Amino acid sequence: MKSSIIDVPRNYQQDDLFGIKVYQDALIEYVKFADTPITIALQGEWGSGKTSLMNLLRWYLCDTENAPYFPVWINTWQYSLMKSPSEAIMSILEGIISQIGVLNPNDTVWKESKKKIGGLFRKMASVGTKIVANQVGVGGELVDELFSNDSSVASSDILQLKSEIAKLIEEALTSNPSKIGFIFFIDDLDRIDPPVAVEILELLKNIFDLDKCVFILAIDYDVVIKGLRPKFGELTEKNEREFRSFFDKIIQLPFSVW
Repeated sequence: MKSSIIDVPRNYQQDDLFGIKVYQDALIEYVKFADTPITIALQGEWGSGKTSLMNLLRWYLCDTENAPYFPVWINTWQYSLMKSPSEAIMSILEGIISQIGVLNPNDTVWKESKKKIGGLFRKMASVGTKIVANQVGVGGELVDELFSNDSSVASSDILQLKSEIAKLIEEALTSNPSKIGFIFFIDDLDRIDPPVAVEILELLKNIFDLDKCVFILAIDYDVVIKGLRPKFGELTEKNEREFRSFFDKIIQLPFSVW
């Protein structure tokens, strides 16, 4: 008789050994009726079942017949392997947009958007490269630089990027009336360097704050605290409000997985 413990997320075909169905069903109903944009954080320690719950949410909300949402799934840890922080962030952003693009039925629209987005990416990547070259690192600097007034990436460029993404989303939804939106599953944020995880959260909030978009993140509040230390210092009673305010600004619904 084989006996072992493996770290493999549960899929919809497997038995509910941990009794999470009641939470799964509640989240499914919540997402269906939630106003968008909205970000949900599945919180819990590594191995607590966040990815398993995300698998189930994807199945019932995106993959079953006549499911109401398109899925976009990003494993941030895989995208960040063998990359610098700025490269990882740009790679994740590119991965998300590419998954949206392939769902677009109009190949001409997607090709045109790719050209425009590619030019904006080159600007954003150059800012990230400059930061790394100056050994400033992350912890708020990359996103702050991208959205600052004196950045080589102008605010009009960011608005154009958001506009292109919104257009791709609308094209995909228009082509399939059974779909009402996109769900972005962002997994394994707690397996990458916490400051980089925070950078990703900020970037996603700034660029994908769009109607008909739902973000479901696998991240714990403790990871956010660690990621914010370069910006706010060690967590104390005096600055605890700053940490919590940042988290509340990004996350509309924290959901604990035990």
